[in-house]
Order: sequence, then C-alpha cells, then structure tokens
Amino acid sequence: MIKKIARRVCRALPIIVAITVLMFVGESHHWFDRFEAPGLDVFARIDPPLRWQNVRIVGIDDSDYASRFHSTSPLNAREVQKLIDAIAKTHPSVIGVDLDTSGEAWKTIAIDPKWPPIVWATVERVDQQGELGTPVPVLGGRGPTRSQDRTGIALVQPDFDGVIRRYRRSYYDEPAFAYAVVQKYCALQPPSEGCAAFRTALRLHSADPEPPVLHVLGNPSDAGTDYLPARLLQEAEADPKWRIHNPYDGKIVVLGALFADSRDVHITPVRPMYGVEIVTQAIENELGGASTPAFNMYFAILLDVLAGIVLVVISCLFDFFPALLISLVGVPLLAVAISFTAFSSSLFWFDYTPLLVGVFLHELWEHAREYTTLRGDHEKLRIDHERLKAQHDVLHAQLAKIHGSTSEPTVPDAPKPAEQPAHGA
Repeated sequence: MIKKIARRVCRALPIIVAITVLMFVGESHHWFDRFEAPGLDVFARIDPPLRWQNVRIVGIDDSDYASRFHSTSPLNAREVQKLIDAIAKTHPSVIGVDLDTSGEAWKTIAIDPKWPPIVWATVERVDQQGELGTPVPVLGGRGPTRSQDRTGIALVQPDFDGVIRRYRRSYYDEPAFAYAVVQKYCALQPPSEGCAAFRTALRLHSADPEPPVLHVLGNPSDAGTDYLPARLLQEAEADPKWRIHNPYDGKIVVLGALFADSRDVHITPVRPMYGVEIVTQAIENELGGASTPAFNMYFAILLDVLAGIVLVVISCLFDFFPALLISLVGVPLLAVAISFTAFSSSLFWFDYTPLLVGVFLHELWEHAREYTTLRGDHEKLRIDHERLKAQHDVLHAQLAKIHGSTSEPTVPDAPKPAEQPAHGA
C-alpha cells in the first residue's frame, strides 16, 4: 500500500506543482479577484461586527459643517484648532487629525506643547501620469512642529469594482495614516492595550506584499461614545459623568469629516463609509488582532502541496465510491480549514479550491485509468480463457479418438447350434 501511495503521489505531484504555480501567478496579478470578492463580501455581511475598544471618533457632521464652519471648505483652521484643544482635554493617548491642514491658514496655528502626540493626515501629490509622488506637507507646509508628532498618508484604494475591502500599511515607503497612528500609540510607555497583537502580526507577516483584509466593525453612530459630533464635545466634557468615566481617557481619538460635502464617502461590503470611519476600522483591526494577513507565498505553497497529498492518500486508501464521497465532502472543508490555518480566517477558501478540485479530477482520472487497465486485463484473460477452453476441447476430442482406436474389439456372440429332430418323429 505504501508503494502504491508513493507512486500515486509521484504521478500527482506535477499536477499539484502546476496548479500551485498557476494560482501564485494569478494571485500576484489579481486574476482571481472577481471570484474572491463575492466570498469576502458574504463573510463581511454575515460575520458579527467587531467591538470598538481602542478608538473613538470626533466627527464633523453636516450640522457642524453648517453651523461651525458655515458650509465652507477648506475648514477654518482656528475652529479645527479649538476642536483639537477640546479633544486634548479628554486626555487621549494619541490624537489623529484626518483633515486637510495644508492650507496657508495653518502656518499661524500654534500647537500647544501640552497636547498629546498628534498624527496628521496628509496626501501624496499626483503627477500628470497619475502616479503618486511626495506627500503634501501638513500645517501649511511647516510639517509637524513637535518631535512626538508625525504624519501618515490618508489614502484608501478600492478593489477592481470600486469597493473598499483592504487597507494598506504604507504607500511608497511612507506610512499610511492608520498605521502611523497605531505605531505612535504602541510606542508609548507603558505599552498600550492591543499592542501585543499588533506586534505579533507585524512579526509574522511583515513581508506580506498585499494589504490585509479590512474587518468591518459596528456602526460607530450606534455605539454610544465611539462616535461624537464635534458640536457635542464641549457639552460632553461638562457632563459630570465624564469626570467619573471618561470614555476618551487613554484611547486613540480621531478627528475627521462626516459631512456630505467632504466627498470622502467610500463603498464597503457592508455600507458606505466616510474615510475617517475606514481609518478607524483599520486602527481597530490592527490593535484588536483582527487584521487578516495577505497571501504568503511559501506557506501557501506548502499548504497546497500537503492538501493535494491528503486527497491522493484518501483516493488510495478507499475504493472508488467511498473515496469519491469523502473527496466531494472533503474538498470544501479542506479549503476552509487551510484558509483558517494560513490566515486565521475562512475568507480565503477560494485560493485553495482550484488545487483541490484539480487533484480531485486527477484522482478520478487515475481511477478511470485503473478501471480501463483492469478492464483490458479482464478482456485479455477472457480471450485467453476462451483460447485455452478451445484447446482443451480439441485435446479432449483427440484423446477420445485415441482412446477409441486402441480399445479391444468386441467379440461377437457364438451362433446357437441347430435344433436336432426328435427321435421317433
């Protein structure tokens, strides 16, 4: 049996290698995104939303935009400064400012040295060919004015169909805004909550070329203190309950735009989201250990080969129909199990399905080949049997003839003597 399995594995190995290489090339060139996207969308809708634990949003919504900023963009720098100062008084660990601060008005805005570390969002210039260039300086071109502050690229890249399913940690060696916020948060002493999971993910998947999948959290507007309109911030600070339980104390607070004229709304598998919502989702993914690593070539190839060998062994250990039934049930289960092993998520089941289906079809061909061989052998045996039977009949006839010619002749009975006439007749 071991020799049979070894022979079958050797015959299946070229198929396994060929499909594995094809899948790797296809993943590298995004050939299978159209097949993978529906699965990601379904899981995003049916999975229970993650909880907001580390991030809070102060959002400038339509009412704030109309009343505080008079529906004018870019936003008034003095008013934004007041909001940052109000946020700083809630004692967050890090403040993220996901707003445009490149205007001239920001050159005269003073940055209070008592404020916690701030990560300023910036964008990269786009040249005439549409390529990203150098980042646009923040604070009116001054850049961060304190050593503890830094910048991050505020950019989201949709998939082929315009839907946001992933987020990047960097753009051309520049950290993404969410990633810069997490790095600053985890650089604080003592280490902040959630940073252990972040460091573990970086250690295991730092070489991943593709962005992690974005796990969608619950709607912040439905989560109480996770989302707070800017106009209510000072009112909330005056509430005595905040003095007892400050929900922003020690957290990451991101200030961003939640008004329609910001033109910063993006489509996700769950619902349309503002850019600041996607940024905070990415931050919470990193700190909550929910970031799903992307395609890792060497680990994926190893799992592909092992999965193919498992199907070959099943095909060898069982007869055709039991092996067929086990394989039909096992292919989807194996795909989901391998995806979970590789990525701690079942979202990438499709990456392993082609190989398993290919090996399954190869094993069906192996069974068909064996059946054809056995049928040919059976036909040869039948012909040989008919030939031997004919020879046996000929020999039997010859033996019967020989036996008849050598047997003793039959002696005829002696004639009876004639009757004598009676005396005195």
